[in-house]
Amino acid sequence: MNSQVFGAPTDHALTALREWLKSSIQQFGGEDPVIIRPSPETRHERIIDVLNAAAASGVKNLTFS
Repeated sequence: MNSQVFGAPTDHALTALREWLKSSIQQFGGEDPVIIRPSPETRHERIIDVLNAAAASGVKNLTFS
């Protein structure tokens, strides 16, 4: 996200991403959407990992671009 790495390819929990999302929601609120923009070569499994991390963090507004 924003050129920052939040987990190794084998890190399915994406704990660092979950914490960053929780912190952002606490700081800025949850009204703005989280936009997921995967590259064409991104594996579907990884996108599911990101979706699970977003849900566990309390993201309510999510979209794909």
